[in-house]
Formats: sequence, C-alpha cells, structure tokens
Amino acid sequence: MSKLFPALYDIAMKPLEKTRFEKVRANLVRKAQGRVLEIGFGTGANFPYYRDVERVDAIEPNPEMSKHAAKRIKKAHVPIYTYEAEAEELPFEKNSFDTIVATLVFCTIPYPIKALEEIKRASKPGGKVLFLNTLKLTKKP
Repeated sequence: MSKLFPALYDIAMKPLEKTRFEKVRANLVRKAQGRVLEIGFGTGANFPYYRDVERVDAIEPNPEMSKHAAKRIKKAHVPIYTYEAEAEELPFEKNSFDTIVATLVFCTIPYPIKALEEIKRASKPGGKVLFLNTLKLTKKP
C-alpha cells in the first residue's frame, strides 16, 4: 500500500463519517469493557470513543496507517498500545481480552476465517466481540 492512501484516508472518509459512521461507531465502541483488542485500527477513528475500559491493545498491519493515528492516540481518554500485526496471527495469549472491536476492517483481511479463529482464541470466555460493517448501515427499501 502506498504512502498516499493513508494520508488521504481520513479526508476521503470524512463525509461518510459525519453522515453515517460517526454516531454508529461511537455507540458501538462505548460498549467495550475491560481489556480491549481493536483489529485494524487504521488512522485511529475509534480511539476518541473509548471510555471506561482498562486499556486498548490495537493492531494494524500497515505502518503508514499507524503514523496517522498518533494524534488520536495522544488525545484518547484511555491507554492505547499499538502493534504492527495481522488479524490472522494475533500476538496475544489465549483468553486475553474482555472485548474485541473490529470496525470496517474485515473487507481488507485476506483470510477472514483465520482472523475469526484468532479473535475467538484471544477472547476471554463470555467476552464481547463488537463488529461494524457497512451491511448494518444500509437502509431497507
């Protein structure tokens, strides 16, 4: 992925964030509890919405995207630790997370079934898995 894409991502997404995703994203992320894992944090669009969680461990395979998240990490209300990693091979122990968050990311994961297996492995028994995908945002005719 070029360096240009991460630089333009927030600009390109701004209209959709304001009209559709921002409110849904905020409502979803605020349901997170305890120790949280965020899958594919990109430019950190979710980071401002975390509240009342112990910490957020966030993975992103693209270091260029991670660079653009720095401002949001500094402004976050909770501790955020970032890792360069892929969802198909999470660098965490079994049963580590109370909540796992994945927003608008599964369309970019090459092996989604493997990623789901890893999410299950990293989740504590009874843990929450919170997804946001565009299918839930479409209106019925």
